[in-house]
Amino acid sequence: MSDDIAVKSVKQFTAELPQEPVMDIGSLGKGLAPPYKKTIELTREEATRILELPEFSGDRPLSDNHVIFLMQQMKKEVFRWEQVQIITCRFNGREYRMNGQHSCWARLELPPEMEHGLRTPVTLLRYEATTEHDMRQLYASIDRNKARTSGNVVIAYLSGREEFSQLNKQTIRRLAEALSFWKWDQEGQRLLHTPDDRAFLMLTEHYQLTTRVGNWINAQKSPDIKHLLRRPVIASMFATFDKAPEIAAAFWKSVATGEMLPKEDARMALRNILLTSSIAAGGKGITSDIKTTSSEEMFRWCILAWNHYRQNKPIKAFKVQLDKPRPSVR
Repeated sequence: MSDDIAVKSVKQFTAELPQEPVMDIGSLGKGLAPPYKKTIELTREEATRILELPEFSGDRPLSDNHVIFLMQQMKKEVFRWEQVQIITCRFNGREYRMNGQHSCWARLELPPEMEHGLRTPVTLLRYEATTEHDMRQLYASIDRNKARTSGNVVIAYLSGREEFSQLNKQTIRRLAEALSFWKWDQEGQRLLHTPDDRAFLMLTEHYQLTTRVGNWINAQKSPDIKHLLRRPVIASMFATFDKAPEIAAAFWKSVATGEMLPKEDARMALRNILLTSSIAAGGKGITSDIKTTSSEEMFRWCILAWNHYRQNKPIKAFKVQLDKPRPSVR
């Protein structure tokens, strides 16, 4: 590669970076010391010991299908034991399991006739955490090149923390996605900001707003809010709760239930269009009685209805201009 091409590539890459500083989630902890590392045999006894360790609160649920897949690989003798890393972390005198549940369960499911002469060398990494956040950051960093989704990373940082003890994992995941959609209106910017950034914002700058929206969602009856539990709708909740929290709580309650609302009311109009619309990656279209739309258009519907409600004006049609900047929230 020539110097000119290299300079041009760097400039192109730099131009794609976020225009605002990326949040440093690591600054909330004190760091981890280099781990104790040892090669061990993953015997039935050792697999049982690892599974009996306290489970990290943000861990993903066990996948039976993945356990079966690993067990089949072990039976065929194509499973590479030496590539397995079992990671634990000691915090406040207790050792927690960070990963390895699927490999350990698959090991326990192997038939007894395979035990004779079986070699199962795996690497054990044991970390020491000074703070709970350090342990969460360790978990969030594991398997980034595998099936660790953005939601998994956010859950690792936030689930089980005292600050979010009233919110379940599903609500936390939805809040993180919605916060990102509200804060960064361009998909390119959202992609450049990591799940770590979302978790940092939910813990710091937008903690009060995040818990306010989350607590409101938790307080509603599930059948009432199914049409509201979508990323752009919850994102518009962030926008409205940020503007006027008490009014927003009443507004969304009416959109949820539709009780005592006249037909021409902006809240009823929003409720009706949300109940008869779905989000499609391909954009607009008509399928039966359900209108398919984009996430951005649905977000703007919500802001349009909120602004009309604040001005005590009815909505005759949900017309938004996607080629213009997002409307301000009144």
